[in-house]
Amino acid sequence: MIDLIRRNFSFTEGIFTITDGSTGLIKAVKETFGKYALAQRCVWHKRENVISYLPKDIQKHFRGKLQRAYNEPEYEVAKRKLYEIRIELEKINRSAANSLDEGLEETLTLHKLGLVEQLGK
Repeated sequence: MIDLIRRNFSFTEGIFTITDGSTGLIKAVKETFGKYALAQRCVWHKRENVISYLPKDIQKHFRGKLQRAYNEPEYEVAKRKLYEIRIELEKINRSAANSLDEGLEETLTLHKLGLVEQLGK
């Protein structure tokens, strides 16, 4: 990233980043671009991380629920649905619920910007 800046990459009008949730990459983006960076965590990676904690026989069910929540174009609706899923997950597998919690707001950046329908796929 530093090499981009050395080559006169302009980001002072803002930069939109998408990461898989890697803490090192997120930290590097924040340290490099600071207040100019908007971070979106990859919903596919988030969903699959959550699902990985669940028994095989219910993975498909929760994969669909999570995807439908993330497909909601309105931030508040998507967030409410994700919290409802989180409550369900807490009863089944605490690690899955914790995985959903971690970085949840960063999975909703497109929602906050009103760009889910344009960029969400």
